Amino acid sequence: MLVLALFCALLAGFTPALAQGASGSETLVIHRMDVRNASIDLGDSPPTIVIDYDIEDVSEDDPGLEDLFVHLFDDEGQLVEFDFSVVSATQWFRDIPLRATGTLEFEVPALLPPGDYDLAITVYRSDRRKVIDRQLGIATPGTVTLYRGEDGPWNTPPAISNVYETMGSTDVTDGDASMGYYVEMFDYNRTGLASLTIELFKDGVSTGSRVSHGLPDDMTPTAGPPPGGYVQTGINLPQTLKHGAHELVFTVTDNSGLSATANRTINIINRRDEGIPPVINSVTFRDESINLGEKYFPPALWVLYNFSDLQSGLSRVEYTLTNQEDSTDQHSLIIPFDVPTQSGSGSHNLTSRFDLNAGRYTLSARLYDDAGNETYAENLDSIEITSDDTQNPYVNSLTLTPNQIETSPTVTPASLGYSLRDPGTAGLRELSLTLRDVNNSSRNYALTPLRFTRESRLDSQTQISLPASLPTGEYFLSYELKDAAGNLATGTVSERLTVTGGTVGPVFTALGAASDRIFTNDPSGELVVTYALQDGDERGLGWVRLSLESETLPNAESGNISLGGVATAQGAYGFALNTLEPGRYRLVATARDAQGNEATTRDVLAGTPEFIEILNPNQRRFGPFDWAGAGTTEHPFRDIYRLSGLSHGAPVAITYESTQDRLNAVEACAVEVLPQRYNGSEYLILSQDIPAQCAQGFLHQAQMLITFAHADDMATSTLSRFKVSPHGHLTDMGFDRTTAPLAFDARQALSLEFGPFDWVETGQSRQHQILFSNVSGVSQIDLAFANASNAGFEGAFTDCTIHRPSASRDETHFLLSAAMLAACGDFGRADLTVRLSGPDPWIEPYTSAARLITTTENAVSDFSADFTPSRTPELTSQLGGLILAVYPAFEWTGDASAPTSNLFRLSGLTDGAPVSITLRALQDEDWTDCDIPVTLASTGAFDYVLTSQDLSACGAYGRANLQFRVTYAASNQGDAPPTLRRLAIGAQGDLTDFGFDLDAAASTAPTAIGDGLAEIEFGPFEWTGDNTVSTQNVFRISGLDGPPDSIDIALMNATVEGYQGDFTDCALQIRPNRAGQNEFVIVSNDLVDCGGFLRADLRFRVRAQADQFADDVRMRRFAVTRSGGLTDFGFDNPR
Repeated sequence: MLVLALFCALLAGFTPALAQGASGSETLVIHRMDVRNASIDLGDSPPTIVIDYDIEDVSEDDPGLEDLFVHLFDDEGQLVEFDFSVVSATQWFRDIPLRATGTLEFEVPALLPPGDYDLAITVYRSDRRKVIDRQLGIATPGTVTLYRGEDGPWNTPPAISNVYETMGSTDVTDGDASMGYYVEMFDYNRTGLASLTIELFKDGVSTGSRVSHGLPDDMTPTAGPPPGGYVQTGINLPQTLKHGAHELVFTVTDNSGLSATANRTINIINRRDEGIPPVINSVTFRDESINLGEKYFPPALWVLYNFSDLQSGLSRVEYTLTNQEDSTDQHSLIIPFDVPTQSGSGSHNLTSRFDLNAGRYTLSARLYDDAGNETYAENLDSIEITSDDTQNPYVNSLTLTPNQIETSPTVTPASLGYSLRDPGTAGLRELSLTLRDVNNSSRNYALTPLRFTRESRLDSQTQISLPASLPTGEYFLSYELKDAAGNLATGTVSERLTVTGGTVGPVFTALGAASDRIFTNDPSGELVVTYALQDGDERGLGWVRLSLESETLPNAESGNISLGGVATAQGAYGFALNTLEPGRYRLVATARDAQGNEATTRDVLAGTPEFIEILNPNQRRFGPFDWAGAGTTEHPFRDIYRLSGLSHGAPVAITYESTQDRLNAVEACAVEVLPQRYNGSEYLILSQDIPAQCAQGFLHQAQMLITFAHADDMATSTLSRFKVSPHGHLTDMGFDRTTAPLAFDARQALSLEFGPFDWVETGQSRQHQILFSNVSGVSQIDLAFANASNAGFEGAFTDCTIHRPSASRDETHFLLSAAMLAACGDFGRADLTVRLSGPDPWIEPYTSAARLITTTENAVSDFSADFTPSRTPELTSQLGGLILAVYPAFEWTGDASAPTSNLFRLSGLTDGAPVSITLRALQDEDWTDCDIPVTLASTGAFDYVLTSQDLSACGAYGRANLQFRVTYAASNQGDAPPTLRRLAIGAQGDLTDFGFDLDAAASTAPTAIGDGLAEIEFGPFEWTGDNTVSTQNVFRISGLDGPPDSIDIALMNATVEGYQGDFTDCALQIRPNRAGQNEFVIVSNDLVDCGGFLRADLRFRVRAQADQFADDVRMRRFAVTRSGGLTDFGFDNPR
């Protein structure tokens, strides 16, 4: 604080003075301390206080002068702070003089409020034990006045520092749309912000779309940094808007009338106005069927068309023919129009353009206009390709060289000689080969099929690969030869393949390291690798060598470690971290025995861990994220990521890695860290933040490498993701939390199965798509449709086979589309298992499968039931050969009138229908069991479906935890009890899977706390928005009879500062009308009690009388958006 004894005397003038410090023997002489100008214009660039000084150390011990500090104090005697730092200036005397003279220039922040400020001077001597530690008000004058411009008023206009989009759509083709924004504003004038206006302009003219907000009272003048904050807002985009670029103008006005603007450009999509795509009026085949004919004399194939385009004119059309029996048999052809024309009709001759087979082909067309607009239509017509050829092809000879091999952990090359003939007119099409164990007919190994182009005779030789790790024994070579007419020749050649054991050599029994993540913040540290091995042939071990292998970085090796001829060995080796570059390495060991036989773990034993990543300090990897990307026309869904737990600031760096197919083959992009994305303890990453070269399309599997501001944030952070449609529908992408790398042993096979994918459908508005990632090398996809509602499917991999075209087998991803599923036949509903196979080893650590369910209205769900077993019912035998299955309760099931409709599917019963279905509401003493009528219309071949309308038999019960009690004939049960799954449809068509149906561990017991009270805690519920955001959270506590005494909420990682993350953050007002029959509901509007936290991770503490709690108490949530989105936040329920 100021020392006023000298201050008053010095205002009128200055004379040398003695300044006493902490000890009476320490004395300074201040000869001069003058401020050149007592009035400072804050409009100067920069505003500067200039002080002339002359001070001398006259103490006996003469330690010398070290520092001169100048501070500002306000009229209340408090140190002035700006932007969370003290406003001060320092002069350091490098040479520690006894006397110092000079000038100190003190730059003050231009945004300080105008007014009078006291100057305070502090002088330090070099002997820090004898510091003169009192601030001396000895400047002349001791007060300065800060003003702006000619003594005028403080007249800096406000500012809009950031505007960023939250969600929404600019597509107004089919109806009104909307955009949502966060707007960050600052009040530099400190008169308070009055209003924020958003207005949409087209070519400088207002469209009439305008929104105005009065701003909160807390945006008022304060000391320190300029006040302000975020406002969440949005604007409607009516269907009448013109197509093309528009400008959004954001205007903020303060209470003195000053204003500022910020502009954003958006592109309105209105195909009804401009940019109208061309129109496919009709496309048909001229003939209903044609004969396949001979290869060099194909029949005429004509397409009749009628197209129109009222804008730029027709440019080209692409026709695609797809074989209904084999979706991989697909052919496309682009035919241009000579000149752009607004309408066209006629015929296109496709003769000789396609290499077709006998069978039925469907016709699709994609029409383009000269402006690049396009229209796509599928299943326009179909044509039957017939053939008079009924003669089977012949295999004259098949020869495999060599015909004896040693078993090997890698594929073995071989030569296949063949002589084939087709006596008919169709021509040869495909030769499929299989190795079958002579002594075990169930052991079969498929080889890569050979494809032909309708040749009548072939005599040739080609290289093939025999599978890795073939068991020793003898094998038949079986074949299936097909011609283009579908005629088959099958058989087995007389020559056999013999597989022998071979030399054993060194055998590794262990290889490992302490962690799969190593940080380089300790350059003196080591990565210690341990190993153990033995000599399988008992000839003695020679040496072992350890390697860290990378495809992009220099490898690191231990060199040969001598083993001295022992039969068994174990040991450890340390790699110095300062010799390793950051990146991903595979841990490999190689050994040689005394006879020169070598073995490597690369093929036979994985390290534990198999891969090790060397990371820079404060780095952490998240992912992988399937279906990652920026969205396309066919898949218009965007990703929003939330990184929470950042108590030390925004991330320093973000790297987005689009995973390709091999060890380190990834496309890495640096994502710009935007200050406006960081709020409180969270950071948002939007699709548009990811560079285009790493986010093209949507067929990607991605990871994110985050560099944190502080090491403590790494352990507490979570990265969650939503996928959002243009209409505001969303899903939580719950499978992000369940993906784990495949083990080494699982990757040694040539085939890999995924599933079951329950409740896959065809012929419905819901489209099921499965994305397989890291599948380069896969040549065949076999599909098994179990429990199909339509007859004709066995639930075996013979149900349907898709052959991946050779041109696309090296592609990293494969999309099993709804059209491909439909091409397998009308199975109705089924539980799908998929088997992927290839001729060579192809399986990667993050080979994965992920399903999305979408609708034409852009509803979306990830269906978290995939790969998760159904909760097992309790089974009780009944008289008459019946079984009673009692299923765990389906929580939060609304009645027939509820806005969220529930669908249930019982699968796995022969003949589909159960004998009876009874519903019981748990924890509801007033409930009367109700019987659901079993109808033929709901019965499939192997499943039974219940809709919300079936629940009307139970009356208007509101909400309940429903227990299904299903009775069925024991003779109709398969190998396992029937499964029961649920899918929910929101009021505006969005989908969710209610993943908490699978969460068996969610029940919590209350804890007694005295005085007849008990409490129970729930959470955390991540990514919870407050009452102002567009995604509205609804929580339901079941097992609580009546309103509780209190509900306290801890808000962790809140966007807005001021929350401690404990139960003192918020006390929720108890609203009795939220209590129902053994339930209590908390809606988004109730969170107004917690203030404007924007987003946070919430924990709840509920206290009530002990007898109000049931033994089984649960808290669940789902969310709806203002645009009709629906999700259950699958990451609330980790499995």
